[in-house]
Order: sequence, then structure tokens, then C-alpha cells
Amino acid sequence: MSVSITVKQIQAKPFFAESSNLNIESALRIQLKLAKISDLTDMEPIQALEAELELVGTCKKFVIEVLQLTAKQQEKLDHVDYQETFNIVNYIALRLQGMTDDQIKESEEEDEKND
Repeated sequence: MSVSITVKQIQAKPFFAESSNLNIESALRIQLKLAKISDLTDMEPIQALEAELELVGTCKKFVIEVLQLTAKQQEKLDHVDYQETFNIVNYIALRLQGMTDDQIKESEEEDEKND
């Protein structure tokens, strides 16, 4: 099944990605990786930097592969804000897993209340 995914930081019109096993597996892997390194304070400084550097590359690769970005779109992704890149990754992963834009927005609002 094809899922409509809007990432305005890259292009105005929506992308369409398949909710295939491959893309779902990629989404789950990136969510797991984000969860594992969400607290870098327990790591030595060099380990934390290496983990963060690897995570940035993994996130970019995930977006590029799932949305099948062109070279020009990849360049736009390279210039997206660091934290916004993580928001994009989370949004794509949740859309692939079947959440609607409204459900994602509600979930984000709930998370903000709990912070």
C-alpha cells in the first residue's frame, strides 16, 4: 500500500512511499536506534559524538531511501535543521506504520503536555 508523506522542507507536494516490509523494518530500526541513544549523557564524549554522527547519517539515509529522493532533494535535506531532521524521520516512520497526520499531531501535543 502506498502512503502519502508530506515533507515540506524538501518539496511542497507529497511523496508516496510503500508500506512494504522493507520500509517498515527500516522505520522500526531507526526508531530503535533513536530510543537507544536518546540519552548520550551516560557515554564518554567521544562515544557520544560518534553515536550522534552515525545517527545523523542513518537518519539521512532512511529519508533518502524511503522517499527515493533525487540528488537535488538530497541537497535540500542536507540543509534541514538538525532537530527537524529527527522530526521528519519520526513523521515518516509513523506514517509508514499507519498513523494519520491528525493522529501524529495529537501524539505530539500529548508528548508536549507530558514534558
